[in-house]
Amino acid sequence: MLSMLANLRPLMSTADIAVTLGLKEAEITSKLLQKFDYDDGVMIYRIHPENIIDQIVFTSKFPERISICGLSMGMSASMMFGVMPSLSLPAGATGEPNGQGWISYTATIAPEGFEITAGLRNGELRRIGLTRPHYQEVLAERQRREDDRIEDLKLAQERANRWKSIDDPGGMLESWAAHCSPLGKPPDKFVAYAKWLRTSSTPDQRHVAADLWNWDYSHAPLLWMIRQTDCDKATALSIFFKGEPFFYLQFAADRSAVPGHAVEVFDLLTEIRLRFAKGFYTRSEIAFDGEREMSGVHRSGASPMSIQAFYPPEAGQRFSGRDFSYQNNFGGLRLPDFGII
Repeated sequence: MLSMLANLRPLMSTADIAVTLGLKEAEITSKLLQKFDYDDGVMIYRIHPENIIDQIVFTSKFPERISICGLSMGMSASMMFGVMPSLSLPAGATGEPNGQGWISYTATIAPEGFEITAGLRNGELRRIGLTRPHYQEVLAERQRREDDRIEDLKLAQERANRWKSIDDPGGMLESWAAHCSPLGKPPDKFVAYAKWLRTSSTPDQRHVAADLWNWDYSHAPLLWMIRQTDCDKATALSIFFKGEPFFYLQFAADRSAVPGHAVEVFDLLTEIRLRFAKGFYTRSEIAFDGEREMSGVHRSGASPMSIQAFYPPEAGQRFSGRDFSYQNNFGGLRLPDFGII
C-alpha cells in the first residue's frame, strides 16, 4: 500500500485513487485518508464537489525506501539536485532556513504540469509536496465563488427578513411570502397563501388557519391575523397560547432579558396583550376555553403578579360561540390546500 501511495498525483479523482491503491471506490473515505496522514505520513487534500486531489504532501514519516518522482526522504541536498536538477528556490526566497528551519525548492513536472515542492531540514529532504497546476489561481477562483455565495446568502437573508421592518400589515405579509422558503418549500406556495389570507379568508377560516399553522414557517401570517380588526378574540388568544407564554414568565416582561432566538415571539405575544388592553378585539363569535388554558399556569406556582403582567385578562375567560377545535373536526370548516400545512 505504501508504494502505491507514492503513485498518487494531483487531479486524480476518487475513482483514480481507488484504481491506484487497488481498492474499491467506496473504500476511499475521509477516514481512510486521515489514516494515511496519521500512520503513513501522506496528507491528501481534496476539494468537494470536484472531489479531485488538489495536493499531496509526503512527510518525514513516509518510508525512505520508497521514492516519489525519484525523490526519497532523507536525501541530501546534493543527491536531491542530482535526481531533479530543475528544482530551484521560489521567487523572493534567499535559500536561508525559515523560522522552522525549512528551505523549500520547487519545480514543474512535465508533462502533467503539476508542481513539486521539496522541503529540506537540517540538510535532508523531509517533505515532498505535489500540487495541481495553477493552484493559486484555482484557490483565488474558489474564494471568489465562495465570496459570491456568501454575498448571495446575505442578500437573500436581508430580503427574507425585510418584512420584519414593514409596519403596514399587508405589505409585511406580502414581503414575507415573496422571499421566504422555509424547509425548502418554494415561495409561490406562501405567496398564494398570503393572497388568500388578504383577499378571501374569513375570520372563521383564519381561526382554523392559525390553529394549523406551522410556526417553523415563521410567524408573519399570525402577526397579520392579530392585526386585523375582525380578528376574533378566540383567534388572538389561541395564537397567544400557542406561543407558549409560560416560557416568558421567567423574564418578568423584560424584553432585554429574553434570549435572542425568542424575542420575536415575545414581541408577538406582547402585541396581543397590548391590543387586548386597548380594546382592539371586539369580535367574539368563536368558542374558547380560557379557564382550561390558564388552569395549568395557575397550578405551576407562578406568582399572580407575573401572570398578570404578561397574560391578557381575557386569557382566563371562557368565550361561547362556534366550535372550530380539532376535536370537533374544525366545525366542518375546510381551507384551500396550499401544500404548506
